[in-house]
Amino acid sequence: GFRIVDDFFTAPKRQADAAMLDINAASIKRQSFAPWWIVEVVEKTVRYTRECPNIERGSSIRGSIKSLDHAYSSTELRKASVCSLQDASEGLKLALRGRIRIRADLIGFDESPSAYMMKNNEVVEDVLWYAARDVGKSIITGLGDEIDTHMLAKEIGGYLSRKSELSEYVNLKTVIDYMRGLQPWSKPVLVNDMETLIRDHPEAVDPSVYTDYVSGAVGLISHMLLAENIIDELPGSDLVYLPSRMK
Repeated sequence: GFRIVDDFFTAPKRQADAAMLDINAASIKRQSFAPWWIVEVVEKTVRYTRECPNIERGSSIRGSIKSLDHAYSSTELRKASVCSLQDASEGLKLALRGRIRIRADLIGFDESPSAYMMKNNEVVEDVLWYAARDVGKSIITGLGDEIDTHMLAKEIGGYLSRKSELSEYVNLKTVIDYMRGLQPWSKPVLVNDMETLIRDHPEAVDPSVYTDYVSGAVGLISHMLLAENIIDELPGSDLVYLPSRMK
């Protein structure tokens, strides 16, 4: 059994005074950032889980916080700076495991963890499909008659296929400039200032970061055009992530 032995209680050794840690908010900021439309998509997806007929119990608002956290991590793991729709998808799938309860009849008799996680991913991506569509739709609605959506689709196909200068595509540039100029939410203190720099001084941003930013916006609008049946197919769509509906 347990018993006290000699020298069990020993006097603590004196330690040298530890140096003060030099930590400030800037040193612990995320190196990646999520454009406002990615934040909107994540928040809508989590909110829609509370309305989805395939889900018995939706996620609380904390699901949004954890999903964004995982989205940032996904971005940093691929050594990128801009969260994409695919990063948001990965973050949502991971964060919502255990936070939502899927209808029992969708799972069937296979109770293995792997089968449940696969079904969880399908359901979450299905909800994401609607959320991304609605965010993209609100952007196009905000532009009104300034753009021709069918011409926009052709320009997106050309941009994805050739990766030429954005200035060559009038409708697409109008959409990107509109998205870049919006700021529908206040930036938290621990999120870096890259989006502010992109909005105010895009010429000062690293070209690769700005290209990723534009590509992410193009992916969201591409999904909306297909989801709303404005177009049947999109040339170059294999070059961007498009959420899938659950079969």
